[in-house]
Amino acid sequence: MSPADPEAGSLQSSAPPLASAGKSAGAGAPRASRRSSSASPSSDSATGPAVSACATPACTPPGGSPFYRAFLSPLCDQICLRLVPPSVSPDAISFLALCCAALATFFCWQADRRSFTAAVKTEAETKALATDAAFGNSLTLSPVVTFLNFCGIDAQPDTPFWAVAGLLWMLYSVLDNVDGKQARRLRQCTAGGDFLDHSSDSIVTSLSGLVVMWALLLQPASAPQRSASSRLFSISSSPSVALNDRTHTISLGSLDCLAFILITQLPFFIATWAHPIVGRTILSSSLEGCHWFSVDEVNFIVIPSVLFVRALTPTFWSTTLVSLLPHCPPFVHSVVTVLSAAIGFVFQLASEEVTLGVLVVFASCMLSFFESTRLLLQLVKYEHLPRLLPGVVLFAGSLTFKPPILLQLGVFSLLCLELIAARLKLHVRTQLYMWWPVTLYYFFLLTLHGGSSADPAPGLPASLARVLGKNYNYHSAAFMTLVLLGICLLSYKHIINRRNGTCRAQRKTE
Repeated sequence: MSPADPEAGSLQSSAPPLASAGKSAGAGAPRASRRSSSASPSSDSATGPAVSACATPACTPPGGSPFYRAFLSPLCDQICLRLVPPSVSPDAISFLALCCAALATFFCWQADRRSFTAAVKTEAETKALATDAAFGNSLTLSPVVTFLNFCGIDAQPDTPFWAVAGLLWMLYSVLDNVDGKQARRLRQCTAGGDFLDHSSDSIVTSLSGLVVMWALLLQPASAPQRSASSRLFSISSSPSVALNDRTHTISLGSLDCLAFILITQLPFFIATWAHPIVGRTILSSSLEGCHWFSVDEVNFIVIPSVLFVRALTPTFWSTTLVSLLPHCPPFVHSVVTVLSAAIGFVFQLASEEVTLGVLVVFASCMLSFFESTRLLLQLVKYEHLPRLLPGVVLFAGSLTFKPPILLQLGVFSLLCLELIAARLKLHVRTQLYMWWPVTLYYFFLLTLHGGSSADPAPGLPASLARVLGKNYNYHSAAFMTLVLLGICLLSYKHIINRRNGTCRAQRKTE
């Protein structure tokens, strides 16, 4: 991490900015907290000083990557000064940023549905989809498609959804920085704000992986449908989504859940776990600092670019590597052939089915695995294991049972929430608080695994199963988890602010 915090850029307003704001993110995770009011010591103790005394405001030039210093930070400064009134609280901006990321995910889901709708041929399926749309489960942007076709753009039914999702993700990246600018502008850097930012980013981390894997692995409507072998992308209980158990998403076999964890959740969890060890947040894959590439580039450039390419060139990510051989020099034919065979072997695909999207997923998994392993080997010690073990057990449950993505998202965010709360001195006597989300997760997994419509919860006693009825399924479990996440997020934020005061500024952690 660079000596100067990237978010400590000067805002030329009537109130000078506060000294700095912390962040916490892995190499592939969203940008994290901008307005920390806590500074964890350079030790593994989760009970270190949560808030420092009020610091004298200072104008520190922004650090971070060259892109952040040259473009993103000045842009967010101007947005904060010219467009955001002082009456808007930083928490409201943080919530708006989270809504933008959630909305982008919703539009990607709608793109998935539109692609599936375009491929439906039978009358019964068409009628079921029409009934589903009548209840508001399907969004239509047909006029936009018509306009794009009129302009000469070969737009597919899902093209507008990918484009809107890309714009919303860029807006999330901007707002994710603006809230910290606003907090320093108003002198409202609090421990509760730090907690809210980091906890929100744990949610966006999973959403980013879902959005990217959808864009990279979803086949165009003209492609042949595939048999669904995983419930990873099953985020809706609507029966029309699973008609005949078919999907347009390329399955990565038994490794689709592992790929999702490697790309998003593992880097963020390691960054959250390592925060109190290194005494600062991790914005890139290097402990020395983000020299040229960090989460700012991921959120503002990489993820939107993937979505825009999917919108403008629907068949680009689904182009197979083998089909590129006629366009490649002869000396690279053997390399492409071996690479296709190797990736296909890993993901249980035929070499002719390995696409550019699958190649990007494979490269991202390898990079994340290498960098995460390197960070763990540098930081892990025996006294650090109690905080690391709950994450290992949680990931093991996800890989074993492969539940739908919403349940994984909720429990992962709950675990990260407890890690952040411990760092901010909410839990000072025990570290067992981190185990209750894992325990809840395994209860859902064990009681719902192997369930069917006739017996949705085979792992429950008969008396309890009769009480819960058929409404107890993966989707209701995910809903309960998300409700718990919202309750804990708001209550923990309130408790942390009451314990530490709401007007204490963060001291610099570097």
